[in-house]
Amino acid sequence: MRCGLDDDYIIDYNLGELSFTPRRLISKDSRIIVEFEYAVQAYLRSTMVANLERQGARSRYYFNAYSEQDSKNAGGAQDLSPAQRQRLAGVGDDLRNAYASGIDTLAPGAGADPGRVLYKSVDTLACGIVTPVLVYTVNPDSARYAARFTEVPMGQGNYVQVQTAANGRVFRWVAPDPLSCQPAGNYEPVVRLVAPESRQLFAAGTALALSKNSALEAEVALSNRDLNRFSPLGDADNAGLGGFFALRQTLLPAAVSRAWGAQASAAYEFAGRRFAALNPYRPAEFARDWNIGVADSAATEHWLRGGLAVQREGWGSFRYDFGSFLRQSRYDGARHTAQLRWQRNGFDASAEMNVLNTGGTVERTRFARPKVDLSKTFINAEKKALLKIGVYGERERNERRYSGSDTLQLASFWYDLGRLYCQMPGERGPWKWGVSWMHRNDFAPRGQEFQQNTAVDEANLNGAWVSGSGAKAAQSLSWVLAWRQLRVLDAELTPLESQQTYLGRVDYTATAWKNALAFTTGYELGSGQTPRLEYNYLRVNPGEGQYAWVDRNRDSILQVDEMELAVFQDQAGYVRVAVTTPDYQRTNNVTLNQSLRFEPRLLWSPGKIRWQRLATLFSTQSNLQINRRVLALASGEPAWNPFDLAVADTALVAVSAVSRHVLYVNRADPVWDASLAYSDNQSRTALTTGLERRRLAGWTLHGRVNFNRAWSGEFDTGLGRRENDSQLFNARDYTIRTWKAAPQLSWQPGRAFRLAVTYTWQNSRNLLPSAETSSQNDWSAELTWNPPGRPNPAGFRAVTSLRAKATYARIAYTGIPNSAIAYAMLDGLQDGRNFLWNLSLDRQLSRAVQLSLNYEGRKTGDNRVVHVGRAQVRAVF
Repeated sequence: MRCGLDDDYIIDYNLGELSFTPRRLISKDSRIIVEFEYAVQAYLRSTMVANLERQGARSRYYFNAYSEQDSKNAGGAQDLSPAQRQRLAGVGDDLRNAYASGIDTLAPGAGADPGRVLYKSVDTLACGIVTPVLVYTVNPDSARYAARFTEVPMGQGNYVQVQTAANGRVFRWVAPDPLSCQPAGNYEPVVRLVAPESRQLFAAGTALALSKNSALEAEVALSNRDLNRFSPLGDADNAGLGGFFALRQTLLPAAVSRAWGAQASAAYEFAGRRFAALNPYRPAEFARDWNIGVADSAATEHWLRGGLAVQREGWGSFRYDFGSFLRQSRYDGARHTAQLRWQRNGFDASAEMNVLNTGGTVERTRFARPKVDLSKTFINAEKKALLKIGVYGERERNERRYSGSDTLQLASFWYDLGRLYCQMPGERGPWKWGVSWMHRNDFAPRGQEFQQNTAVDEANLNGAWVSGSGAKAAQSLSWVLAWRQLRVLDAELTPLESQQTYLGRVDYTATAWKNALAFTTGYELGSGQTPRLEYNYLRVNPGEGQYAWVDRNRDSILQVDEMELAVFQDQAGYVRVAVTTPDYQRTNNVTLNQSLRFEPRLLWSPGKIRWQRLATLFSTQSNLQINRRVLALASGEPAWNPFDLAVADTALVAVSAVSRHVLYVNRADPVWDASLAYSDNQSRTALTTGLERRRLAGWTLHGRVNFNRAWSGEFDTGLGRRENDSQLFNARDYTIRTWKAAPQLSWQPGRAFRLAVTYTWQNSRNLLPSAETSSQNDWSAELTWNPPGRPNPAGFRAVTSLRAKATYARIAYTGIPNSAIAYAMLDGLQDGRNFLWNLSLDRQLSRAVQLSLNYEGRKTGDNRVVHVGRAQVRAVF
């Protein structure tokens, strides 16, 4: 599989999420292997690597050494107290018990952090015992405790998560069961401690060419791993030994037979019970191939295998392998594998047989996996493939029984799968397509035998079509469609329910009339799982965030409904972090993307007829994007229709629709141009804090005219509508209608100097019953000066740019000040007079060094004057 939005899957590294595109159908039968690496930053880590190698004409000797260890003293992301260090020293290598209290007591007089969730301690009687309990509070006099909670299995914790407006997760104590006095929650105020580790691996090996047709490889490795450097307990089992030996022999070299070939191989691998590799070195499906359970403890392992391969040119090949795997007398497995490949006269046949028998003190298993694939490719006189048809079948039957018992374990499974397929490679002509149909029967264990529990039918259709090129109409169509039906035959053997799944993507593009008309559309349909998201706000250095905190209720406690997108950079002191919750929901997803462009000037330029000359003045551009995600189990909600945006609240996950349509007149003309645009951006989202709906729509008319080389004018006017509806925070509900007009006059006598004067009139009104209004008049002047620099002796010309802007805004606002509606309606300004000014200087000091100086000032309403200065030096390499 390939990673990419137009391929099989995409990765969100920030959230650690892997999402599959409609090109790949994922179901209960899919087996996905994800390999990843992560770094534990709890301690500072040092790493040393050494490699020695000697290369000869027919030999190679090497020695590799690797060592890494965490520092016990130098701190990283984890700050341990003396009690926590002592706790780690006492648990040894059994880190499952390395827990410590997650409750931190604030120092007296430290004051409450407005961005943290804090608690007070309340003595509570439960089961006849008085126990101190954490209770969430915003009272600074009693908020003396901060707590970190860890999720535990239900019934092993005393706290549960509750929904609030706090900036973070809040937990509430729940009383234990009155009869058994067992806990009734799934969270505890404890944290898991991370111990510093160390690991070393030393490996020495050789590769020898014994003769022209034989080769030998051998390696021995010594590992040393300490899971807890704070504790000497358990250090006796840190060291481990491993190694392997491999021999390959060519039986029929090319000098003996040109048509036939044969090779034999043998290998032996040893891994001691205490051997710890740096990374997984065996095949990804090794444990499944040998029926090794994930709960098996470490044991000494012996893996012996040998094989024979024979091939003939123009016919195919055959290979047989035998392997024996032993795990310290508790497991003994023998595996036979045979592979056949035959190609002749357009026929292509491949077959594979895999049989595994295991025994041991715990269980015995038998795992058989035959596969066969037979196809025929039809070619034309030019020896190009025209059509390929084939049939494929496979079976996996895994019988697992405890030693001394004939009853099948629940981990046993059996399925039969058959597939018919037909493909047109598209080496000639505009068509390329493929179609397949698959049927699968699954069986579950019941007593000593298997019984069928589900049946699956799946159909897939993919292809592409291309027509036309050059000045003629060019069209292309590509599609990937899949349909899957799961039928449950025995509900007692599976918790699944019968269902149908649709997945697909269709893309169509068309250009016509010398590229004057261009149209693209894309439609996606799929199903999947979506986690619920919650947002937390973290404080950063002023100016480095995107959000500002407006303490509307003046309680000095940050609530999520008090966060606004910062208008002024110095107020942007918070960033929003999306936290994925473990609450996943099955969803049906639909995406529609469309764009349409029409430019008559490409068709009729220069127009000879009057109506053609008039038509070339106009051009259009339209874009539409719809994303619709609803609960898969919601009844009455269509899964295919992207235009059904009125989704019921009980079925909603996320819906968004973005559209923009622009009519251009005399576009990009040096004398004058104009445009009329309509945009509509609306979304509805289900968050952990309830449903939230937003919409921003409006008409905009823009005009530009150049009176002469120095003077030009612009005019913008528009009617907009801004809506917000929050289920939990009613104070954030508003529907604001805005009229706006902004003429501008610019004077630019040369390339180095420009002066622009703008007047803006804006009238806004909240259409909800609170009926807030705002009338705003802005006068602003902006100056830009870019003097030409003189080149130095080295030929470098220093470039300087100076920009200055001043704005006076007069606002008449009726409504509650400092509210969410006021912030949205006034863009962070205040009722009355507002003064804004800024000055910036950018200079290229050298070819690689840039200097930037910025100063901003403002006086909004009755607030004090704010001065903000920033300086930055950038080095460009």
